[in-house]
Amino acid sequence: WRIGSGDNIRVMHDPWLRGSANRWVPSPQPAGVYQLSVRDLLHDNYKAWNIVKVRNLFSRDVAEKILETPLVSSVREDKVVWDEERNGCYSVKSGYKLAMRYLIGCLPTRSRLLERRVECTLNCPVCDEEIEDELHIFFRCAVAQDSWSAAGLSFVLHNATYQQTNAMDRIFAICSNESSDIVGRVAMLLWCIWKNRNDKLWNDNVHMPRQIGRHAFDA
Repeated sequence: WRIGSGDNIRVMHDPWLRGSANRWVPSPQPAGVYQLSVRDLLHDNYKAWNIVKVRNLFSRDVAEKILETPLVSSVREDKVVWDEERNGCYSVKSGYKLAMRYLIGCLPTRSRLLERRVECTLNCPVCDEEIEDELHIFFRCAVAQDSWSAAGLSFVLHNATYQQTNAMDRIFAICSNESSDIVGRVAMLLWCIWKNRNDKLWNDNVHMPRQIGRHAFDA
């Protein structure tokens, strides 16, 4: 996150810490903290951390991580940014980082957040029809499936060889059996699907599947 007003960033429900390998404020915390936004940790009349309040609410280690998170006075609006690529463009590096986060179970899908004892709704933020986990967001969501088709990759999506019930196993199978060109396009598509999911969740921007899939089709 890039902190603007802080009104839209939830202290315990969003990965907003900077200068730390773990962007989440760890649980458990005092009950009242779960309802706070980042704005509640700032001074009322100017953009700076309320040091006394932060240190009263959190342990020393957590408080220091919060106070190390930079605030820029010229930034007015809260915005989700990709640390991997600050210009929002795909690269092999950003795709690799997404894959690594996925493989080690760190993508903050809603089912994953529940495992971390973060209170949140479980339905997919894109289709709002099923519980969001890795298998759903990348393979079973209606928008994702239409994006696979728009990318010219429906033959991969529906291949009987790739119907594992575990998303990680499914991706491994694709990587093991398809050409490097197809694997590259699949990686691009997965990145685009995840980026679209975040854009819908945090900015309420809706992209058509043909727009999402076209990026991978042209890769």
